[in-house]
Amino acid sequence: MATGSNESEINVFIDQLCHNFKIMMDTLSNILGMQIEERQNGIFMCQHVYKKGVLERFKVHEANPVATHCKHSNGGTEDLVGSGVPYCETVGCLRYLMTGTRPDIAFLCCMQLKQWIDQTRQIGLMSNVSLKYLRRTSNYGLLYGAANNRGVLRAFSDAHFAGDIKTRWSMSGMVAVYAGTAIAWSSQL
Repeated sequence: MATGSNESEINVFIDQLCHNFKIMMDTLSNILGMQIEERQNGIFMCQHVYKKGVLERFKVHEANPVATHCKHSNGGTEDLVGSGVPYCETVGCLRYLMTGTRPDIAFLCCMQLKQWIDQTRQIGLMSNVSLKYLRRTSNYGLLYGAANNRGVLRAFSDAHFAGDIKTRWSMSGMVAVYAGTAIAWSSQL
């Protein structure tokens, strides 16, 4: 993949590559499971195909979607709907989505990992709610170049020092936004 702002420099670069390698020239539409669409107002990146496969794999592709991935539990067994969902595989799939195009689930991934480490997880609740949230947000992705404030880089961060009363673990998060779209994000224990 070659990209840049100067088309003549890109062509020179590609010509140099052609001397040493056999390359294929085409419009980029898919890379590492991410779909890339050129739109009139920018470039849209998403993982629709991967997300659809995840929902089908865990048999929640027809479940009722939920509006938020965070749900407070009273600890009762009535919340353990869908406890047959493999927890570690679910977390892995969500982390891949988060890393590629879904900064909105970074906190969710961090909390699921924490529950797995604590061994106090409510497997069914967390997995089921997070997968239903993915179903509701099927059309989410990142649109680069749509903002009017090109050239503006903003970074935001927050931390919760020793916020977990039991373990005294801290949590931190950050997002870097360029021209109105996230370019880097993280949520960590």
